[in-house]
Amino acid sequence: APVFRAVDTTGDSLSLNQWHGQYVLLDFWFTTCPPCLDELPRIRTLQQKYRGRLVVVGVSIDRNRAAFDRFVQREKMDWPQVLDVLDNEGALQSLYGAQYYPSYWLVNPDGQVAAHGRRVVDLVEAAGLRYEYH
Repeated sequence: APVFRAVDTTGDSLSLNQWHGQYVLLDFWFTTCPPCLDELPRIRTLQQKYRGRLVVVGVSIDRNRAAFDRFVQREKMDWPQVLDVLDNEGALQSLYGAQYYPSYWLVNPDGQVAAHGRRVVDLVEAAGLRYEYH
């Protein structure tokens, strides 16, 4: 998986390497995307079910920080969030080639992309965490 460095919404520096040994689910989304919002309960469930084995990182293309902050707080999204366009000049969106939303990349504990696309959440729900999906 492409290694990234980004600043999250709390000002902390994030890197894919910091989660070596865990699965990382990159969730490319934005607050006014109906399909993204439909997936939020499922993302929350996976994040809770696999806590300690799976790290969810939200990568939002929102451009209104105040509205984004209110949304994340209201929805109790307690996993790392990156405002990619505002704080990182769209670097993660570009690096991963996210062209539709929601868009997911599941990175395995060895740093390899295990799955990507719209159906990653379906795969993890059906098969659990594993290195390869077919």
